[in-house]
Amino acid sequence: MVPNGNSYFVGGQPRSRIWVHVSREIFAQIGNAPHRKEKRIVRWAGLGDFHRAMVPSPLEIFGHAPRWRLEIALHFVAGAALVFGLAGCPSPKPSDQASPSPTQVSATPSPAKPENPPLHPLPRALCEGVWSLRDSDGEPFDVLIFPNGQAVSTWVKGSSGAKGERGGWKHRNGMLEVVFEDGWKDLIAAFPSGFVHRGFAPGTPEGGLPKNEGPATRQDLAASGFIGVWILNKEPDGSLLHLTLRGDGRAFSSSVPEQQGQWTREGDGAQCIWPDGWRDAISGKPGKYVKRTWFGQAPENSTVPPDVSPAIRLGEAPFKDVPR
Repeated sequence: MVPNGNSYFVGGQPRSRIWVHVSREIFAQIGNAPHRKEKRIVRWAGLGDFHRAMVPSPLEIFGHAPRWRLEIALHFVAGAALVFGLAGCPSPKPSDQASPSPTQVSATPSPAKPENPPLHPLPRALCEGVWSLRDSDGEPFDVLIFPNGQAVSTWVKGSSGAKGERGGWKHRNGMLEVVFEDGWKDLIAAFPSGFVHRGFAPGTPEGGLPKNEGPATRQDLAASGFIGVWILNKEPDGSLLHLTLRGDGRAFSSSVPEQQGQWTREGDGAQCIWPDGWRDAISGKPGKYVKRTWFGQAPENSTVPPDVSPAIRLGEAPFKDVPR
């Protein structure tokens, strides 16, 4: 401790100085009261408060004294050492703490962008059959792929209506590619999640964006029953009657385009029921299909003689041999 006027200065950092103020009377009484403990006022700078404590006189600390007084002195010295330690070791400021350098910060790898699912080659043998698809409006339709390289669509929103669409197909780059007479192109590919259909508007360049895309399902031609476009008898105006039977059970006729019927499997054939009361039934096998038409619930109860005529499934025979 270093005397400074009437006070004692105890070392430490400027912000944690400790001033022990000892009254002048104490110095006057050092020689007269060597064995007496007196009350001193101790001020701890930084706390801004005064506390009373029992502090031994300097003579009791540094003079010759009994053992119990030496113990008091040792306690005083230990306490002072503790104060010095606390005052001399200030806590670091937040700004003093070293911030990690950019090279020390471990960079979290960004997740890899998902890649396009791998394309599985579609075997050519699976191209043939009936593919159930959807157009840009979500309307279902079918594309029939025949072994002779021809393709027929049951999409009835075009200018052909219930006559369907005619086209050709090929197996290209592991995919089924179908191109119709109006230039529309459909691609069907195989992915791990299943078959996918993409439709491209006429004039779309190679590698261009599809007009629509969605899942595709397939069934064999033999198992598809009577799905497709059918050419039937001649109408009074000389045109041929066409029926389109879709895979969702709906039927469309070229004679009454605004009319929509329903069809179901009946034995070895299919029966169409129209809202106006007429019925059409198609039966037989490839090359020998027959169509019957009547009015009412059953042919035998028809008020008009049933009409019987051959029926052709569009696509089974070359297009050039089939009248439009």
